[in-house]
Amino acid sequence: MPSIIIKEKPFPLVTIKGLYTEEERALIFSELKFLNSGGGKKLKVDTGGAVTVDGHTRKNNKGSFLERVYQNPKFSDILSSGSKVLSILPHLNTGSSWYLDNITNALVDSEAISGTLVSYYENGGFYKSHPDYSLLTALDWFYETPKYFDGGDIWFPDYDVEIPIELNTTVLFPGMINHEVRPVFIEEEHRDKGLGRYVVARFINVPG
Repeated sequence: MPSIIIKEKPFPLVTIKGLYTEEERALIFSELKFLNSGGGKKLKVDTGGAVTVDGHTRKNNKGSFLERVYQNPKFSDILSSGSKVLSILPHLNTGSSWYLDNITNALVDSEAISGTLVSYYENGGFYKSHPDYSLLTALDWFYETPKYFDGGDIWFPDYDVEIPIELNTTVLFPGMINHEVRPVFIEEEHRDKGLGRYVVARFINVPG
């Protein structure tokens, strides 16, 4: 069983360590690299929803919603792994958080993941403060080891809470909480080689 840490304050926040096996992580990372490679070319600069009301961009990264990439989700190890995230949700109903206690039982259906966004950040990559349209957002980080970049941590500016990225760690939080990706810095010799920050974001909602 993975290690699960649930915090209620200053907002509901779940940290899961060790969710994936080594084999599962290898399969997911292989797919991420393919999507970002010359052969895959599936990650786009514009994934939508990233512009302020005055027309300025909120982000500098590449990404794609995998539901638009694959006609059949069984061909994606990333999409298939979403069931593992959902399997954790019943374990979050512990009385530690009124928010989690009231919604997690309704989110175990396989259709609860309404979107799976893969994003890649290299030098100067960022995502300014924004909410998601989800009851819960689940984030998984992936990168080459040793790590070739600095930065890329997630920050919740309304609460001044920062979470360093860490391999095989999943974080869940209410999507409406503003969050941003700190700028990513990578040495010039390591750029354009897929050695930056990958993230799999799963947006979880009540099916229907």
